[in-house]
Amino acid sequence: MNHNSRMGCSYCQAEGRHFANRIVFSSSIGTLRTDQCYADSKENNQKVGHSTPLLSIKNIGFYSHFPPDYQHAVCLGVCRKVFNFLFSSKFGSSCKISALKLKELSDFIDSYAKFTPAEFQRRPRRIDTNLAHFKATEFRLFLLYLGPFFFRKFLPQKYYNHFLHLHFSIYVFCSDVHQTLLPNAHRCIEIFVKEMESLYGEASISYNPHTLLHLYEFVCLYGKLDNFSAFDFENYLGHVKRRISVTRFASKHILHQFFNVRATLTSDPASIVFFSKKSPNNCAVVNGVPILISTVVGNVLTGHVLKFSHPLYTSPYSSEILNIGFYHVTRNVVTGNASRKCFLLPSSGGEYIVIPYCCAI
Repeated sequence: MNHNSRMGCSYCQAEGRHFANRIVFSSSIGTLRTDQCYADSKENNQKVGHSTPLLSIKNIGFYSHFPPDYQHAVCLGVCRKVFNFLFSSKFGSSCKISALKLKELSDFIDSYAKFTPAEFQRRPRRIDTNLAHFKATEFRLFLLYLGPFFFRKFLPQKYYNHFLHLHFSIYVFCSDVHQTLLPNAHRCIEIFVKEMESLYGEASISYNPHTLLHLYEFVCLYGKLDNFSAFDFENYLGHVKRRISVTRFASKHILHQFFNVRATLTSDPASIVFFSKKSPNNCAVVNGVPILISTVVGNVLTGHVLKFSHPLYTSPYSSEILNIGFYHVTRNVVTGNASRKCFLLPSSGGEYIVIPYCCAI
């Protein structure tokens, strides 16, 4: 059955109900589905009398081998929904901040756009004029890295804390260096979904927010979210699209470039992380501590150690456990290979806000 049906959840038997012209789900997980029940056509979201040739594929489980895609479920689903609740009048709700504050927030975002590192193809755009045109990578940029800093002085506290629950959980789920925090992240997801109903209304718990509750089990099964997201596929199509320059025999040209791109990415699959002594690519984690890069020689970086001052946020957990927070430059110098790159955002009092990338290099 479709995702917008009463039995639409692919991962549990939670039954939705009609409310405000849509199907809404509970804020808790129902009885989990199983690969065997799918194979035997006994799940209650399978239409009676309808079969599919996919069931004949050996060693493929309809439950375990089809995890949620966080590009669509989280970034384009939940994150976009929350942003619309907060910053627009979509869904019949009023914007949670005034027009003046929304403009101030957008101006603030504009002033920090130049500090976006080279690995991000899209810089953060103004929310007041561009929200309807945000791409998945932009929602991901706000959710994982910039949102906690940008929103802290503009959102009402209860909405800011609610957003932080989603930020913390998805940051941990995307990380390969914070595996011990997975249970904490799962708890944050449960709180986020439960509080979503009270903050944004009962109609807000649609299919995507309910799907958030199932991310934890698949992260435990397959590792970080990027191991099973659609971002790589869309990036691949982007590589192909940028190589298309003809209008005649386009199909033949596309196929030729498709194989060229595949050969290139197969022979050199590692993504290139760029470091420089100039902003915005001048911060990395070396020997376990963030540094302000002063010299780059091949893969070896040298720079002054940045010492932690205080966390960027304290709820639901202190950002210090993610190494996110305010730092100041010391006289200590470190040399070595980078393990992670970081956002480096200037703050008042000569301090910097350091936000490490989720994953190791």
